Amino acid sequence: MQLHRLAALAVLACAVAALTAAGGAGAAAPAKRAAQPVPSLTPKATAALWRRIVRERPSRTFRATGDCRPLRAVFYAPTDWLRLTTKLAAAASPCAQYFITVPPLVADKSQPRIDQAWRIRALGPSFHALAEIHVAGWTTWLANNPGKTWYEAGVEARRRMAAAGYDVSLGDGWAVNELSSAVRVGNGNSRANMRAFLRGLYEGDGALPRVRGAVFITGMNQGTGELSVYQARVQDWYEDAGFWQDMSAYVSDWSQELYGDVRSYAVPGVPLDARRDSLNDYLQHQVTLASVAPPSASAAAAFLQSASSPLGNAAWAYDAAFGWTAAPVDLMQHFVSAQTAALRSAGNPRFGFAWSPKNLWALPAADFAAQTDALLDRLAAAIRDSAPDGADLGACGTSWCAGDLDGATLATQWQTFDTWKPSQLAFTSAPGALVAGTEASYTVELRTATGIPYAAGLPVTVSLRSTSPGLSYGSMSTSKYAGRCWPFIDSTLSRCG
Repeated sequence: MQLHRLAALAVLACAVAALTAAGGAGAAAPAKRAAQPVPSLTPKATAALWRRIVRERPSRTFRATGDCRPLRAVFYAPTDWLRLTTKLAAAASPCAQYFITVPPLVADKSQPRIDQAWRIRALGPSFHALAEIHVAGWTTWLANNPGKTWYEAGVEARRRMAAAGYDVSLGDGWAVNELSSAVRVGNGNSRANMRAFLRGLYEGDGALPRVRGAVFITGMNQGTGELSVYQARVQDWYEDAGFWQDMSAYVSDWSQELYGDVRSYAVPGVPLDARRDSLNDYLQHQVTLASVAPPSASAAAAFLQSASSPLGNAAWAYDAAFGWTAAPVDLMQHFVSAQTAALRSAGNPRFGFAWSPKNLWALPAADFAAQTDALLDRLAAAIRDSAPDGADLGACGTSWCAGDLDGATLATQWQTFDTWKPSQLAFTSAPGALVAGTEASYTVELRTATGIPYAAGLPVTVSLRSTSPGLSYGSMSTSKYAGRCWPFIDSTLSRCG
């Protein structure tokens, strides 16, 4: 027993030294360095808290009562990941499992960061490290290794994870950052490439255990006004059954990036329940659409119902990139509390948040550290206090989930995902009479349900026939349309297949 204690103290001493070296000796990293990936922006304070939690682990008691709702929480942390983890651990829910991403090396984003996974695991059996698998970094790796495939890239990523200390047998894993809009649209080989990459990550080299992982998916800002093209492309995507069957096989957590906008939440005079419902219109839109999908999208619907893990927004303070969170920190605390309450009210057993502090206003280092500490404390408490069954508003405590911002308006446009809205084909050429023995051409285009033209990423299969007794099927050509077939049915157009 004494030997174990001495070994533990030695590990703690190494951890404290490494944290201080990684982040500098001050109370917080200087503002100009805040964007650099470091384990903590407050290294000394994080080391002290980490040490206390690890030392107290044997005596800490977590009792999950029968009415405590489980949560699988995935966090995206491109920097400051260990401070995030220790703050979550200091106010952990007894029914939650916490998964925190660790970014790869800046110089080579195909290389996982070493000496980090064990620090996260040391905080308790509910804490797990996810190696961020950076798609752009592995795109570069493929360019530098001619002849290699995306599947082989996935296998190599698993090898590098294991070498860097990520142990999937202890609950660690991987998180792909990110599936681009090209995957959603279906451009080129984008979907096939990611399917192969994810299979390689799942299977590994045969010596490593197979393990499903998390995937982050690029999203749309909450304030986006015109959504019909986005919805049409998501619907087309949902009908790609092979893609979603692979996702079911290889992916445990499907994390749509939902970087909400404080200006779409903090509306003066709007009560909490209306704010909550408006947040859920956005946070739940993928699953909402899947729930009203036709049978052709059943594979997508089944997967999303089981794996959807909305990624809320705790990134502060941003005027771009992570939505809009350039609000005072107390209003941001209201916002993260309200997102947690909304996600709980929708019954989500999986959700998480993005954490990426940015010193937008160049605050003094100590002030920025104190304010981001307060935001992390509020996030951890909101998750913990929302765990009891029926306590969605526990995330709000007695004074949170409020706050007003002049000019804010609810983003009601996301209610469109309550209904499946099929795309349409329409003539773009003027009507005309066909004369026997002459050629005539007609053009059509694909349009959203609201009539906006858009290009489908994959071929659209349609039927083609004529009701004219003098026009045979074989005399109509579709060769100009690169494999797409357009219908001509009683002078009307409809999409088939």
